[in-house]
Amino acid sequence: MLWLALAAAGALAVQSADAPFRDTAVIPSFRQADPALRVFKTLSRTRADDSLDLLLVRGSPRDSGDQFLSGRFAWGRDELLGLFFQDRSRPERVYLICLQHSGLSYREVKVLRASSSELTLALYTERGHPDLTMQFFVNSRAKALVKRVDYRPFSFLRIVGQSGVPQLVAGDTKQFLVVQPDAAGRGFEIRSTAGAKPVLEGLPVDTWTDSQGEFRRLWPERQLPLRFGPEGRFTLAEDQNKPWGRQRNTIREQAGGETRPFTLPQSAWEEFAAARPGRVSDGYRKETAEIAEEIGPARVYGERLWFGKTFYDAEGTTGVGGFGYFDISSRKFVLFSPPEIRDWSVSALLVEPDAVWLGLMRRGEYTAYPGGLLKWNPATGTAQRIPLEAGINAIARHGDQLLLATEEGISVLTGNSLEHYLIGQTAQGRYEVVKR
Repeated sequence: MLWLALAAAGALAVQSADAPFRDTAVIPSFRQADPALRVFKTLSRTRADDSLDLLLVRGSPRDSGDQFLSGRFAWGRDELLGLFFQDRSRPERVYLICLQHSGLSYREVKVLRASSSELTLALYTERGHPDLTMQFFVNSRAKALVKRVDYRPFSFLRIVGQSGVPQLVAGDTKQFLVVQPDAAGRGFEIRSTAGAKPVLEGLPVDTWTDSQGEFRRLWPERQLPLRFGPEGRFTLAEDQNKPWGRQRNTIREQAGGETRPFTLPQSAWEEFAAARPGRVSDGYRKETAEIAEEIGPARVYGERLWFGKTFYDAEGTTGVGGFGYFDISSRKFVLFSPPEIRDWSVSALLVEPDAVWLGLMRRGEYTAYPGGLLKWNPATGTAQRIPLEAGINAIARHGDQLLLATEEGISVLTGNSLEHYLIGQTAQGRYEVVKR
């Protein structure tokens, strides 16, 4: 319950699905733009100054049926978002800043950051992929919009160690930025082009081209093959003889001119049915379900290769979430599957003497759904799941801070305190790392 309270305390004030709409003074502005709008929802409210609040409101011709997935709201082509200043002592007095169409037949929107002088929105495609960041700069004294800037969203995909200072690599499919903790320990700074170059050199980049041009993406850290053990005789690599359509990774030992494979044990149907009764209720049956679990993110720690399990969880293919290690001396797999992880794949992993940290995600059709951060205590075998709205791509330790590279920015866990940062822009167009 502590983590839920912390998450709620750090979140923006967003109207619940069942709350009545009270900010009725904004309705005339919507109706003047489109008389068909009849359902309204306040998505965020932020204190702008001593007398004004900054409001983001959605107007729709129908009930949008929000699912509230990871803090997102529906925003369709025939819906408007309105940005207003509202007098705190006289709620009937509002000042329209702007009205905005989405421009797509279907789109989701999420409030990433709101302050006294700006509002930052993330826009997602129909398949749930981040597509655009829209930033509004406002002036409460003038009660007006100063400027709106649009830019591609940055995802943090890797954490690279350099001289003991973690280097967090972010990309927007066009360019890469390298971010590091600042010297004062109060936040993060973007490295110069020259400073970023040695960090980026050698990292694998995928390039593709479509009608909109060339795109580049640095995939989350999962470099294969991975060699480990005495004389590097063990290798974790993709099985070249895998059945069509599966992505299985296998550990192989090379010794004396012979190769010995060690394949991850698969969950039996009975184990799956007991661990994930909800999936059975969804229609998964022993005769048709395909359990296809594989070794995901992996780290060598001592005499063990620690890893998280990953699996596609849709269209009849599934698995049981878990993690564990391959012991070099016994050449055996040891697996753990506490209830908190059984519905999830592992997207990132960090092993420490007193804890194993795992990023959770669900690999569904079209997209992956974030499941938060899991902390497992090896001494007690207990697990604690920490809510997080963005998918985790990498985890690293920096002093007393746990750094999480996520699809939306950087999350920092210090003790029981969780803070979030993202890459934004100044009104002059310069990128900067800002606290949410």
